[in-house]
Amino acid sequence: MSYFKELATHSTWEILRDILIISPLFIFFQFMQIYFEILTIYYLNPMYCILLNNIYYGIHHLLLFLFNIQMDYFLNFFLFEIAEIFASFTYMIHLEIIELNFCGLSDNLKRKISIKGEKEFNKLNEDKIENIINTDENEEDEENAYIGIGKYEEMMVKNKNNNKL
Repeated sequence: MSYFKELATHSTWEILRDILIISPLFIFFQFMQIYFEILTIYYLNPMYCILLNNIYYGIHHLLLFLFNIQMDYFLNFFLFEIAEIFASFTYMIHLEIIELNFCGLSDNLKRKISIKGEKEFNKLNEDKIENIINTDENEEDEENAYIGIGKYEEMMVKNKNNNKL
């Protein structure tokens, strides 16, 4: 009921402005926000959306404090901003934007794990190639041995035949 009483005090221009200008802009910006969040999830990781929301709320609290819209107390603003900064820092560590290179904390980063995997893959390929080369050489030696045995048997038969003559 109070909404309709307050609505009666507004002019028609204010009502039309709300309906024709502000509502479509709000719908457009909400659509763009959802679209960019979906792109972020598709191309990066859903955790980046949490970081983006954290940055958004940090800026939101800063603007509210500067324009003094809702927050009247400096301590409240200070605590919000400290919490947002701490959360942003920890999200950046989790998303590996910031690397901590002490106490072995950087050993299991995605980048370093992929480098280790590539090195192991290359080493395994080299070992397989060496095994293939060694087995080929062994097979050639065995073939040569079989050929040598065959020639030896031929020579023995020829010698027996020559001795008989």
